[in-house]
Amino acid sequence: MNVSGESVRLAVEFYGILPADILVVHDELDLPLGRIRLKVGGGHAGHNGLRSIIQHCGPEFVRIRCGIGGKLVSGPTTNFVLGNFGQDEEILAAKMIDVAADMIEHVLQHGPLATMNRYHSEV
Repeated sequence: MNVSGESVRLAVEFYGILPADILVVHDELDLPLGRIRLKVGGGHAGHNGLRSIIQHCGPEFVRIRCGIGGKLVSGPTTNFVLGNFGQDEEILAAKMIDVAADMIEHVLQHGPLATMNRYHSEV
């Protein structure tokens, strides 16, 4: 995951696509568990996988940010990010995955802006 940019770059080169055609779904500590946001471009916010993709492909790709935060995490986040969800959290995470899958389809059919307009208005 932390060096995913190398593989993404190879796929971009092989298929001859633009970075704007890349869609990355990733965990996001800055969003509460269950919250999903779509973003185009930007920085890595400390996410090593995004850092690698930006390094190899540039920042202008589509991101579906899946919230895993909401708890105060101090110090290294590795244990938190790689830890298990509680029972209630698993239910919320499963719902989030379903919505993220719907968002992927919507992005492919209608583009990022239409997807943001549709999904960001939902609570």
